Amino acid sequence: MSMLKYSSCKKLEVYLKYFILGTTLLLSTSVYACETLSGCLSEASTITGQHYVVKDTLKDKLQEPLPSLDKENADFVISHLLNMYGYARIKIKDDMWKIISARDIRYNALPMVNSSKESAPSLDFTEDYKMLKYKASYPESVRSLSRSLRPFLSRYGRIVDIDHSGIIIVQDTSSNLKRLYQLIIEADHELSSKQVESLEKNEEMEKKLKLIKARACDKNT
Repeated sequence: MSMLKYSSCKKLEVYLKYFILGTTLLLSTSVYACETLSGCLSEASTITGQHYVVKDTLKDKLQEPLPSLDKENADFVISHLLNMYGYARIKIKDDMWKIISARDIRYNALPMVNSSKESAPSLDFTEDYKMLKYKASYPESVRSLSRSLRPFLSRYGRIVDIDHSGIIIVQDTSSNLKRLYQLIIEADHELSSKQVESLEKNEEMEKKLKLIKARACDKNT
């Protein structure tokens, strides 16, 4: 009787080992994975409950298959993946996004984030485009600030300074706006008399160049 019990226990132990091994393999092979952009969007939608509206056919084949998506990383990964392949997503409802070509981002309304030197903006590390509105502590520095920041913008980033109100508006990805904000607050300081004089000379030169171009255009028409 004891031998029978021992044999049954050994069999049960073997069955359990195979069951655990089989379950582990099943889980490892059923981890969310995708090889196409549309496939990744579909998987992310299943995981997060977020829906994506796509107008045109996406460049579908990924250069490298995406290993896995889960609730913690899906949102972050999708935003970066779209950016890598020249797309952007814009939220149109709480649970719905539209996918557009990133080069058309300027034609779409984006969420505005307010900030100043004393008030840091609420930004995440996704590649979703947003608009950062910065109120300068020294309004006279905004023209110089916007010029200095242009080289640090991403491909479809834009910057506008509203000189008379001391406001800078930057359109870029959320992750890059975090970096740009740090540069802005470091450069937002009172200008010396020499800097102001140099700035005024540059502005005067720009006006003259625009006038010359305008006259040249008139002659050609």
